[in-house]
Amino acid sequence: MVKSTDISCDIDLNAPGKQAGSYHVPHSSNEHPFGFRGPIGVINGADGPTLTLIGGVHGDEYQGPTVVSRLFHELGPANLKGRILFLPALNYPAFEASARCSPLDNGNMNRAFKADRQDIPTEAVAGWVEDSILPQSDAVVDFHAGGKASIFVPVSMINCGEAERDANMALARAFGLPLIWKMGAMNSTTSVNAAASRVGVPMMACELGGAGGSDVNTNRLAYQGALGVLDHLGIMASQTAKPAAFTTATLPDKTYVITTPKAGLFEPRMEPGDTINTGDVVGIVHDIADLSQPPVPVVSSVSGIAVMRVWRGPVRFGERVVMVLRPEDADG
Repeated sequence: MVKSTDISCDIDLNAPGKQAGSYHVPHSSNEHPFGFRGPIGVINGADGPTLTLIGGVHGDEYQGPTVVSRLFHELGPANLKGRILFLPALNYPAFEASARCSPLDNGNMNRAFKADRQDIPTEAVAGWVEDSILPQSDAVVDFHAGGKASIFVPVSMINCGEAERDANMALARAFGLPLIWKMGAMNSTTSVNAAASRVGVPMMACELGGAGGSDVNTNRLAYQGALGVLDHLGIMASQTAKPAAFTTATLPDKTYVITTPKAGLFEPRMEPGDTINTGDVVGIVHDIADLSQPPVPVVSSVSGIAVMRVWRGPVRFGERVVMVLRPEDADG
């Protein structure tokens, strides 16, 4: 049993200079009888705003941990007019296990930010972030990817409530990905985004590839995006290029989440970023165990931009295999 108020940090986040340390979660388990630690760092420069960089909310997504570590080691107090908080692997037990969810409690960190927190480690860490880290932040960037299960086209994601829309959109534009997903009613109320909305801090998340690893391109996009946000906030000047135009898009309802009509082996017929039209076959499901059964097409009932597809071959009945965003506009 552990609560967010039980978590302690072994560095002073307000002290000048650069510090690397950890936060301690006093949850006793077979693997961690005396609790476990998660990594945290801070760089304090001259007076200015605070940017919090979060990676590893899911433990099998690596672009975030990579860019957060890289920036911590490349930057120093002399570079900054402000402060950067570094949380490279927020769900550290999941990161150690190379798993989406924590092996300690099966906790999905991006579903753990909620008022009725249970006394389990994942929700305790989420509570500590919402109560102690987000309130001292002026902006937050949360790095995601598709993990082992899926792959995404690079996309920024923002909440668009009336109070937060403009600030969040400015962050997404500064990050520089040409596709911006304006999340609405289908967004989880227990995510990092939702917690930032409750606290009132501007925030954006991003999805960058996936497939259980990282690559040169998505790591580069994460790095350049973070530099763009630092420049936007006035913490550090950067000359990162921005796209000539941005496309904003939404996930209107569940019909834009395409699922499988049966279990089997999924053969994709599209890639994230492709344009999808109503009636297009986005994949085929093969019954490998019974070759007398004909392959079954998976057909889209909507049009838009494919933002994600499943990466694993075998799929279950009703599993999400493709997500489609409906473009809202294209602007400069």
